[in-house]
Amino acid sequence: MRKWEELSDLEQAATIYSDFYKDANGIRPGGYYGYPKTVEEYDKEIDRLGKVIKEQTKEEAKREKEAYKEWKEFINSYMLKHDVSQSTAIKYDMEAQEASDDVEYYCYVSHLSFDREAEIKALI
Repeated sequence: MRKWEELSDLEQAATIYSDFYKDANGIRPGGYYGYPKTVEEYDKEIDRLGKVIKEQTKEEAKREKEAYKEWKEFINSYMLKHDVSQSTAIKYDMEAQEASDDVEYYCYVSHLSFDREAEIKALI
């Protein structure tokens, strides 16, 4: 395996392109056709994919913010309706989501960012 510095500019561009493509599309690019052929073509595609990734990141943050807001509203309404603590409401919701003690999975099924895992652990 060669070090990064040993790769040609074209090979480095291809590697970066593959990473950006995967970030934007969820899979690595496949097949010879469709790959850029020059460093300049790679740079252009990398810039385009960077914009796609940036937009996807903004949309994901927006969706997570809304999901967190809805989750908090649900937990608060559950607390009021059943006269239970926040901790209990979250635990009951985790059981209902079949997440029992798996906070990471609970975040996933609740459409919450995994960044919320520590916060939820602290609450329960």
